[in-house]
Amino acid sequence: MANNSLHASGHNGAILAASNSSGVVDTYYDRIALNVFSASSNERLGCYDDSSGPNAVLAETGSITSTNGYNFRSLTEFALTTTTVWLAMQTEAAQDLYYQSISRRFKVQAYGAFTTGGFSSDTNPMPNMKISHS
Repeated sequence: MANNSLHASGHNGAILAASNSSGVVDTYYDRIALNVFSASSNERLGCYDDSSGPNAVLAETGSITSTNGYNFRSLTEFALTTTTVWLAMQTEAAQDLYYQSISRRFKVQAYGAFTTGGFSSDTNPMPNMKISHS
């Protein structure tokens, strides 16, 4: 998920998730990144499995200080069981993030640990995210 020309402020008060369907089954991941244009808050990043949308939390970072650009953060290592994983993010307060216009899911939730299920569809843009292995 990458586009470094579009950015907008906001995104607090909800967990946003978008599917990344380019994964490889049995591939391990332990790092995640959010592309921040202008850091001004804390963030939480994580991954959900795919069960007709984001469902169970595979791994998450906990609260970390945002920094500009793509900065990879550590996750507990997990393996993909399908080719689709949902990358998720939440910010403590509004901040300016790079985004792209792709389908996403969201759920309103106070800033804190990610919870299972409960996502709804919407048509707003999704901040750019990546996963990798160290």
